[in-house]
Amino acid sequence: MRIKRIAVMVAATLASLTLSATAAVAADPPPPRPGPGLYIAPWGAARFQFGEKLYNELRRTGSKLSGLAPVSVPDGRTLTMKVGMQQNNINFGLQIFYPGGWSITNAERGTRFDVDPFWLNILQGGTNGKVKINGEPADGNYKLASFTSTDVLALLRPKILGYKIDRFPMKLTDKWAKDLNRLFGTELAAGDPFGELTVDLKFVPTRTAA
Repeated sequence: MRIKRIAVMVAATLASLTLSATAAVAADPPPPRPGPGLYIAPWGAARFQFGEKLYNELRRTGSKLSGLAPVSVPDGRTLTMKVGMQQNNINFGLQIFYPGGWSITNAERGTRFDVDPFWLNILQGGTNGKVKINGEPADGNYKLASFTSTDVLALLRPKILGYKIDRFPMKLTDKWAKDLNRLFGTELAAGDPFGELTVDLKFVPTRTAA
């Protein structure tokens, strides 16, 4: 019951801050600190499926998506990961931190784009990460994608012994679309779908994927 009370408090905090117009700020905050911490539930799993256009462009150009531990990519398109307070955290600035990440490589071009780790900035409506380009550090707070912050709350649904966020959409930023085009020969634009995040949070341990 104590865990459930904590979950209710976190959800209420999300509601009060996410829906407050005065709470949002334009600038992205600094990267969050890694490690376990406050979360809506102790255990869970998440998956993030790349958008159809992005996935097809990577395939067309011979580019490969792979996971950086503990994130895995079992099907060449979908990031899968464990989540919850045993794994990562939500801080009081409403950033959700994910350890690990993904890599996009193109053997013919000899190009590589790594994201490790990454995090959601809920108030700013953005997904940021620590980025390396061709093995060299490029940006420790690179904005990859944007989303509407109020959608996070709208898609948060209580269920038996947990919560679920189902198919939460994100869109490519202009910066990332241009870097993908330059490095891999894709034809992408700002606002193209990055993909959809599904998170399945549990109050009891589970091995079930999101």
